[in-house]
Amino acid sequence: MKVIEIGPELEESWDQIANDEKYGSFMQSIVWGEFKKSLGQKIWNLAVINDTENKILAICQVVREELIGFGNFLYVPYGPIFKTKKIASCLQILKIKLKQLARKEQSIFIRLEPKIVLSDKSLKFFNTYRQIQHTLKMNLDLSEEELLASFKQKTRYNLRLAQKKGIEIVLGGEKDLSEFIQILKTVGRRGAFFLPENKYFYTMISSLSKRNMVDLILAKYRKKIIGGFINIYFKDEATYLFGASLDQYRHLMVNYCLMWETIKRAKTHGCRRLDFRGASPNEADATHPWYGFTRFKRGFAPNSPVESYPGSYFIVAKTFKFYLYYLWKLIRRRSL
Repeated sequence: MKVIEIGPELEESWDQIANDEKYGSFMQSIVWGEFKKSLGQKIWNLAVINDTENKILAICQVVREELIGFGNFLYVPYGPIFKTKKIASCLQILKIKLKQLARKEQSIFIRLEPKIVLSDKSLKFFNTYRQIQHTLKMNLDLSEEELLASFKQKTRYNLRLAQKKGIEIVLGGEKDLSEFIQILKTVGRRGAFFLPENKYFYTMISSLSKRNMVDLILAKYRKKIIGGFINIYFKDEATYLFGASLDQYRHLMVNYCLMWETIKRAKTHGCRRLDFRGASPNEADATHPWYGFTRFKRGFAPNSPVESYPGSYFIVAKTFKFYLYYLWKLIRRRSL
């Protein structure tokens, strides 16, 4: 086996692996990599292939991320993804290639965030994730009527109530992004969570719309935008990526209408499952910061288990700078 940077002839095979129900993610897809490139980031699509059959055994889309004041690191979101039982062998030759890439890019470290446990003692493990570490997924194979019947009774009641309030659900575009981003920022300040720059959203809608991979779903009340969701569609899986609504209209329960529209749109796109992207872990109680919106999402998927991923694995390229960065994070009381 060997590691190559793939060409167009292997892109479809790559995306089939990225679509894996259990281990895949749109963040390892070719199109998502193109979107990141359009933001000015460097991307490498590394594949481990079988020497004789040219068959892909593992995929590893690498993104160069900047660390202000420290340099850069190489990041593999929800990857690598393995399509073989020879994970240890694949990982060994991938590490060689990644270290070469890190030397070339003068990177401090390489961060891997696969959905499986990696049994490699040379990797530094931290139980933290840049992406979502716990999530809920919903099976969309049922009809709309069957899905509606599967919701919790309180969720169905709130949805029907919201539908009577005169809320209009529409598909938005780039012209609506400014208003939606303002709502996101308002909610972000209240919840103290990180949001990308405005350019990220405009580029996402512009680039992924061409591939029919994204929707901006908006809720209007008396012609005013009061909430919205951004959803990603990649082959069999839809992902609720961003969402927010104005707090002064919470009595209208607009998010129930938005989530129901998300489910229907996912089915229209041919998706078989919906990733709610984010949930409190199974052992969490009502004090957990994500308890509230997990309860909301759980109303739509009461029988779905919480999926949890192991954490982050680091290959350290520059030891002194890595621990300096780690110390800075500790001082600021932030996880890696």
